[in-house]
Amino acid sequence: MTGDEEDSNPLSLALSEDDLERIPKDIRDRISGGVTVTREMHMISSPLLPPAILEEYEKVVPGLSGKLVEWTEFESSHRREMEKAAFDELRHLRSRGQLFGFLISAFGLLVATLLGYLAATNSSSVAGWLGGLIAVVSVGGPFAARAIANRFGMKNSSD
Repeated sequence: MTGDEEDSNPLSLALSEDDLERIPKDIRDRISGGVTVTREMHMISSPLLPPAILEEYEKVVPGLSGKLVEWTEFESSHRREMEKAAFDELRHLRSRGQLFGFLISAFGLLVATLLGYLAATNSSSVAGWLGGLIAVVSVGGPFAARAIANRFGMKNSSD
């Protein structure tokens, strides 16, 4: 029954489930054929309340509906600003990580090149092997570290 139908029927009485529970069982059993319990649930997907609800708030506290709309607009704007700030920070961190990764790799390759040059000029196989190892680690190390971090990150998120 809608609110209009309840108002048009003088015998209509809205009782909650708690009210029905308070009625003694013998009386409840005698009237149960004529009692209908309804429950309504309204879902709102908008950040703003429906106009009918805003009107009811306005009746209780004049000016409240306008304040609620202003508050909703402020909260939406604030949330967008926070999301943008978080995105900008993440982009900055990634750029800095890429720069540091490049610098570490370049430094490792420079050291490996110097060790390779020393190995060639001094006929030192140890310096040659060490230079090769440093070259592999300086280029593959950042990639391997990121792959390992992603693997552990995925494992932790599923726990």
